[in-house]
Amino acid sequence: MAQIVIPVFRGDRVKPVLISGIIYLATSLLLILGWWEIAIIHLVSGLIFCITIVGIPWGLQHFKMAIGAIFPFGKEIR
Repeated sequence: MAQIVIPVFRGDRVKPVLISGIIYLATSLLLILGWWEIAIIHLVSGLIFCITIVGIPWGLQHFKMAIGAIFPFGKEIR
């Protein structure tokens, strides 16, 4: 997990990869099982951090992690 999250904090971009049938099925299954809750937590945390000037960089990173929580498969971090 750290290999996925740490590059996001270094400013690397998350690049979408062509979604195949298995990736689509796995992503759909994870969304049904409750991974959307993790995305909501990251969105709320990002909003809370963005209230202060000091917390804006942390808030933006939480927004990126929310996208990774919604679509965990089919993403390439660069």
